[in-house]
Amino acid sequence: MECFAKASGAALGVPAAAAPLLVLLTDDGACLVYKAYKSSSPGSSLGFRHQPLDPALLGHESRASAAAQASAVPGMPASAAPPCRLVRFDGLVTPRLNPPLAPGLKPLAGSEASSSNSGATAASQLHYSGFFMCGPKPVWLIVSRGSVIVHPMESELGAVDAFCAFHNVNCPHGYIAASLGGNMNICTLPLQLRLDQPWLTAKLPLRAAPQALTYYPEAHLLAVTTSRLAAPPRPFLPADPGGDAVAAAAYATAEAAAKASGVEDLHELQLLAPPGCGLPLTSYLSAFTAVTAAAGVPGTKSGSGTLASPTAAGGAAASNWSSPKAAAVTADIAGWAGLPMWRYSLLPGENATALKYVALTEGGDEAANPEPYIAVGCTSSFGEDYPALGRVLLFQIKKDHVFRLEGGSETKILARMALQREHSGPITALESLKGFLIVAVGHRLEMQYKQGNTLVKVTFIDGPHIISSISLVKDYMLVGHLGFSCSFIKYKVEQQGRERSHQLMLLSSDSDCVDSCAAEFMPNPPQLTQVMADGGGNIHLLMYDKTDPESWAGKKLMRRGAAHAGAHVLQFQRLRMAVPGDANNKQALLGATTEGGLLLVNPFWDEHMFKRMASLHEELVYRLQHTAGLNPKAFQGRYARCGPTYEGAFNIMKPVKPSGNSLLQGDLLWMYAGLDARTQAIIAEGVGVAPTDLLQDLRLLSVACDFL
Repeated sequence: MECFAKASGAALGVPAAAAPLLVLLTDDGACLVYKAYKSSSPGSSLGFRHQPLDPALLGHESRASAAAQASAVPGMPASAAPPCRLVRFDGLVTPRLNPPLAPGLKPLAGSEASSSNSGATAASQLHYSGFFMCGPKPVWLIVSRGSVIVHPMESELGAVDAFCAFHNVNCPHGYIAASLGGNMNICTLPLQLRLDQPWLTAKLPLRAAPQALTYYPEAHLLAVTTSRLAAPPRPFLPADPGGDAVAAAAYATAEAAAKASGVEDLHELQLLAPPGCGLPLTSYLSAFTAVTAAAGVPGTKSGSGTLASPTAAGGAAASNWSSPKAAAVTADIAGWAGLPMWRYSLLPGENATALKYVALTEGGDEAANPEPYIAVGCTSSFGEDYPALGRVLLFQIKKDHVFRLEGGSETKILARMALQREHSGPITALESLKGFLIVAVGHRLEMQYKQGNTLVKVTFIDGPHIISSISLVKDYMLVGHLGFSCSFIKYKVEQQGRERSHQLMLLSSDSDCVDSCAAEFMPNPPQLTQVMADGGGNIHLLMYDKTDPESWAGKKLMRRGAAHAGAHVLQFQRLRMAVPGDANNKQALLGATTEGGLLLVNPFWDEHMFKRMASLHEELVYRLQHTAGLNPKAFQGRYARCGPTYEGAFNIMKPVKPSGNSLLQGDLLWMYAGLDARTQAIIAEGVGVAPTDLLQDLRLLSVACDFL
C-alpha cells in the first residue's frame, strides 16, 4: 500500500494519489488496484474501492511460468528465479524544451518564451511516479490524478528481473533495468513523451501550422509541410515579359498587398527527428546549434560549445556549458528531438498542397531498384485573374557518418532538391506506382518517370473535376474528385513490338455528386472494398461488381453501405488486422477527422458473424434507452442529404436499402458488452443466439483491431 503526495505528469499541483493505493499482484497472473476511502458516517472503518485496469495491457504471468522461463537461462537454477514483483519509483523525468522562435517571430505575451532570457526556453519538466512490474513482460503503472495508467514495455532485455531508479550527471532522473541473463541497461524516459495518458503521446513543437505529414523510413525522419506568418515579406520573382496584361496586373497587385500587410504566408518543408529515431547525441547538438544560430539566440557561438541550456533538475535557470559533450547530452535529454533537422522554404506566394514519400526508378525501368524521394506538390495563387500554376519538387535525403580526427563520429542529415518541374495547373495529389510518379494536375491524372533532372510524361487520363486524393493497391487506383465522388482506374501495360504502351483505364465511377475528401481501399480478400468520406461527414462503402445488373456492366460503383459519421474525415490509413487463424491480408482503415478525432472502419471476415452483428444492431436500436430519446438509426441515415459541395449546394442521394446497408455502428454494438446479464440474455433471445456467441464475436473484433 502506497501513497503519492507529489504531482505526477502534467497535473501540476495536484497530488498523484492523495488517498492510499493498494496494489495486489496475485499468483495466477492478475494485478488488482484498490483505492482507499473513508465514509462520512461516524465510526465507519476504512474502505477500498476497486479501480479497473485493462487486462489486455497487463502481460503478467504466473510464478510457475516465470520460473520455467528462468530455468532456460544458462547457469541459473530455477529456484533462483525471482517472482514478478512491484517496484515503486518517484520523480522519473521526461524533460522538454521549447525550441527557439524562427526569425521574424515574437513570443506571445505571457508565454514561457516571453519570460525567458534565452531563445531556448525551458519548459516545465514532467515528473512521474508509480510502480514498475518486473517479470517476463514488464509493465509501467503510472499514477496520476488519482488513477493508474497501464503501459506495457517492450525491452530489448526481454524479461526485466530487477529495476531501480537512478540519477547522476550523465543519467538525470533515469532508471536501471537488469535481467537474469547478465544484461543491464541504464536508461532515461523517452524525450518529450507523455505517460499520464492512455496513449503514449509526444508533442513536437513546430511553431507553425502543419499542412501534411509523411514518413521517410530510410532515415527514420518525418517530413512535414508547414505554414506560418513571416516578416518582412520576401520580394516576388520578376514576372515574365510579354505575358497577359490582366495576369500581370493581378501578379503586381498580390505583391503590393503582401508588402502592405508586412507579413507573408510562408510555406516550408521540414525534416523532423521524432523520439526514438536513433540519432546520436552529436546530431542533436548540430541541429541545436544551427537552429539557435538562425534564430539569433544570445549565448550561441559559432564553432564553439557554448549553448543556452536548461538545468537537468528543474529547468528553471539557463546556464552556459563550456563542454561540447555536456552540451550535447543536455540538448538530447532536454528534448531536442523535435527540432527541424533541415528545412526548405517555397517561393513567395506558393502553397504546399501535396506531400508524399515516393520510390522512383531512372527512366521508368521497373526492373531497376527504386530510389526514395520526398515529393512536394506546390500551387501558386495570385488572384482569380492569374492562372493557378504548380510545381513538383523531389528531395533526396541521406544520412552521412562523419568521423573526427580526435575520435568519435557524428550523423548528419543531408537533403537536396533533386529536380523540379513546372505544370500548368495546381498539384493536388501525388503517388508512386512501380517506379513511376503519379501526379494530379487539376482534373488530369498524369503518369511520369524520372529522366535525369526532369520528369517525362508517359500517359494521362482526364477526370470530371479537380482530383482530391489518390489511393493505390497493386495496379488499381481509387481517385477522389471534388463534386463528383470517386473513380476506379486500372494501370495496364501492353507490349507493342519493341515498345511498351502504358495506359490508365477507367473501370468504374460513382455517379453521385458529392465532394470526396478521402478515399481509400479496404482489402478484405476475396473482396476489395472502396471507402469514401464526403464533405458532409458521411462514410460510403463502394464495390466494383460487373455481375450486378444495376452496375451498368461494371461502369457504376455499387454502394454497399452508407452512414452519417458526424465528422469530416480528411485522411485514411490502412492497418493490417490480426484475424485469428487467417493468413490473408485483411486491413482496416483508421481515419483522422478535422474535429480532432479518430474513426475506425473494419471489415467482417465471416458472413455468419456479420449476420449476428446486424441482428444485434437492430435489437439494440429498439431495446436500449438512448440519450435524449434520439434514434441512432435515424442519425445514421442522415447520409441521404449530402453537402454542402464545393459549389455551396446540397445533394439528395438515393438511400441504400436497409437490407443492403452493410455499415454498422460500432459504438452501438459495444454497448452490449456493458449491459447486465439479464438484459444481455433478453437481447440475445431476440437475435436468436446465445449471449456467449455475441460476446465472443465482440472479443474477436477487439483482438483483430489490437493495433489501437
